[in-house]
Amino acid sequence: MSPTRAAAYGDRLIGPRQNDLSQWGYFVRAKRRWLGFLTDASARDGQPTSDAAVTFIEITKGRRPGLYRDGC
Repeated sequence: MSPTRAAAYGDRLIGPRQNDLSQWGYFVRAKRRWLGFLTDASARDGQPTSDAAVTFIEITKGRRPGLYRDGC
């Protein structure tokens, strides 16, 4: 996630964290609400660089987004 995008959330930005498919995501939590950003970076390549693109956004209430979608 670019420094500009990360700066928008300040120290409320959590991540990067891996999902079950070994992709990197970032999260923002506000009380029981969550906002998750999945990047196009793969865990096998190391942590995402600043040019990693956000490919999916998920909003949840109560628990952190899984950032996992099966195309089947």
